[in-house]
Amino acid sequence: GESYLCRSYPDRRARLEEILVGDEHISPAGRIVTGDADGITAFYLSCIERGLEGIVCKSCAEDSFYRAGAREWQWIKWKSDYAPGISDTLDLVVVGASAGRGKRAGTYGSVLCAAYNREEDLFQTVCGMGTGFSDEELLDLPRRLAGARVDRQPARAMVNPQAAPDFWFAPRYVVEVLGLEITESPVHTCNWDPERRRGLALRFPRFVRWRDEKGPEEATTAAEIAAIFRRRRGV
Repeated sequence: GESYLCRSYPDRRARLEEILVGDEHISPAGRIVTGDADGITAFYLSCIERGLEGIVCKSCAEDSFYRAGAREWQWIKWKSDYAPGISDTLDLVVVGASAGRGKRAGTYGSVLCAAYNREEDLFQTVCGMGTGFSDEELLDLPRRLAGARVDRQPARAMVNPQAAPDFWFAPRYVVEVLGLEITESPVHTCNWDPERRRGLALRFPRFVRWRDEKGPEEATTAAEIAAIFRRRRGV
């Protein structure tokens, strides 16, 4: 056979797809072609969610070659071992939702998720989440959350006016969420510091599944999220 070891990545990928057309047992690994950092992060998180180790980011330029043992920027591994801060998912409580627009008209565009502050008996926001849902799960959101819908902000939901949703929900439904890291936020209220006007937030949150067996007070606590943040900073 012909060696493709010295061929560029675009040539190797194109040839691989040609060879495997119609094969019922082997197919090329899934990929996206993008220069958008958020798109890359979302793809990485979707791979971690499926139990994969991570991804390899490859340049699509014609000078993109595999070089055994070399550490270069044209091919870069991104594994869960390298991800800062979070090694597990969080169980968060839905306290609000934004109205869907465009393709999401008629359902919710994202849900506002909170951690439980046990000391203050409050649900403090951590993120707004709109990715990871299948089309069916998105369409089902209004029905699924209908039992918790209320007309005004729940007394135990601590929400910054900047993050106020279009719809409110009593703290009832728990959702499992995958994210990249915990960072400080001027918007979210988890572990809110009134002097610095900063809380903690989950970056790039992604829906994993509903945790119907859990009550809201069994969700990830604000103290646990603070501990994750401190570990990331080496404190």
